[in-house]
Amino acid sequence: MIIPDSVIAAVPKSPLANDFIYGANKMWERLTLVHDGTIPYLAYDMATLANAVEMYYKGFIEVSGGEALEKASKNLMENSHSLIALTKHIEEYITYLSSDRSYSARDERFKFLKNLSSAYLDGRYHMFAIEANVSKEDFDKCFEWASKQRQFILDMILPPTKDQDKILSKEEDEYERELKGE
Repeated sequence: MIIPDSVIAAVPKSPLANDFIYGANKMWERLTLVHDGTIPYLAYDMATLANAVEMYYKGFIEVSGGEALEKASKNLMENSHSLIALTKHIEEYITYLSSDRSYSARDERFKFLKNLSSAYLDGRYHMFAIEANVSKEDFDKCFEWASKQRQFILDMILPPTKDQDKILSKEEDEYERELKGE
């Protein structure tokens, strides 16, 4: 029996079958090794961390769909590296990314996100510019924050389970095989 394309298309895809989430998870593997000290911290690791956060945010918007995706500009999703713009979009159309919503906390968070975005741009386009400016200690602090953001997003898009890492790995493997056409 041949299954019609319309039936296949109607089957909901896993939230992990998303280029942004998949790419961010692959970057996360290296970032975890850097954070744990398994491999050395390099100047561009801060840029990789910022890029992973950006990709998790964009993936969250895509997976959430509906108005959040409809109202996301092409520029925001394809060209922008602004973590502030992504945060504002997510908080307007999906959910708050921080429990403290006071103006002072918001301003402090946006300053941090601006600095993180700058680290991404510096690391991407001027690799050695951030080497002296971002220590491993600063990287680790940012990694801890990003870990919480990552976990929050994954908790929002995946069904609750105690074996979430196993599901992540299995679904990423399936998605990778799909990308390769296997």
